[in-house]
Amino acid sequence: MPAQKDGLKKCNKCGVVKKIEEFYKNKGMPGGFLHQCKKCWLELCSQYYKQNTEKINQCVKKYYKNNAEEKKKYAREYNQKNKEKIAQHKSKVYREDPKKEKARVAGWNYKRRLQAYEILGGAFCVRCKRDDLEALSINHKNHDGGERRKDGEPSGSRLYMAIINGTIDISDLEVTCMTCNWAHYWEHKHGGGHYEINWVPKKT
Repeated sequence: MPAQKDGLKKCNKCGVVKKIEEFYKNKGMPGGFLHQCKKCWLELCSQYYKQNTEKINQCVKKYYKNNAEEKKKYAREYNQKNKEKIAQHKSKVYREDPKKEKARVAGWNYKRRLQAYEILGGAFCVRCKRDDLEALSINHKNHDGGERRKDGEPSGSRLYMAIINGTIDISDLEVTCMTCNWAHYWEHKHGGGHYEINWVPKKT
């Protein structure tokens, strides 16, 4: 049959004739759709990413670093113009399956936090060596976190993404547990030397 007829199209990878809706649009292709169906295309993309992970990540980091301000400006403008649309989408997704949405967000945050910690040297506290991910945080060694946030440095999940994308200076950042983070602040504010925290894993 022709490549595309009566709302149908044949995938040139799996050879199955499918509805045109099962193909991604692409203006550069004859007929305006990719030659592979969505399922096959995603498999090809996944295979390519696995074979070129490091190369792709380096390109993404370089792009974000060179276009950081432009991306921030676009994100701010988009969020401002689409506040209601974004809120409705979040509300709809959460209403349909709140447990699933919470799990998705938690999983996404877990992966990004772990990735950011590895970039900073590892997912453990540099002071007491605690490796409980839920207890870890990012500490500013020079006690200038507040000032950096006033100057536009992101916080929360956006800080993890900035570390991953290479859009901020990480020479002043380190991974500590919450307790050691507090001790570091106390040392700076009150002096009196170094507070040493000894973490003992809870027996199971």
